[in-house]
Amino acid sequence: MGIATSPTERCDQLLAKPTDIIIWVESKAPLNILQSCFATSEDDWQDLTEEYGVKGSGYHVFRRRS
Repeated sequence: MGIATSPTERCDQLLAKPTDIIIWVESKAPLNILQSCFATSEDDWQDLTEEYGVKGSGYHVFRRRS
């Protein structure tokens, strides 16, 4: 992965296939960065944070729906 020089490049890298699961750590970057990428994505991403029992931990788990 290269260094993203724009928000678009950052989103392209984050959501590029074959990535189907993203584990986001809020202490590393604000969640709104990832949410803005999801908003521009053609794919549907499911929030599985509660299913994995990590709600309130600063970790978020998302899976691409096929």
